[in-house]
Amino acid sequence: MRFPNQYAATTVSTTTPTATTGAPACRAHQAIAQPAGTSFAAPHVAGLAALLVAQLGHGNPALIRARILQSADDLGQSGTDPYYGKGRINVARALGLAP
Repeated sequence: MRFPNQYAATTVSTTTPTATTGAPACRAHQAIAQPAGTSFAAPHVAGLAALLVAQLGHGNPALIRARILQSADDLGQSGTDPYYGKGRINVARALGLAP
């Protein structure tokens, strides 16, 4: 496909199912969004980071990262583990609202 506009892309690549790749697997009767994994955790951590930026300012991203890691609840095996990673964020503790 070609676009005549000088500011637009000159070509468009698409990916469609073919005889070699097949159609995507059917996921009937499954939840559209499953509340688990990094895709679920990322917006929560980003929200906590935004709250910490509001509290501490933009000047020290390393402090914000450290506050998030130090205040996390350790789950599963002690320390970093393959299932829980570094644990679950604790917003109240990170913001200094809980011990």
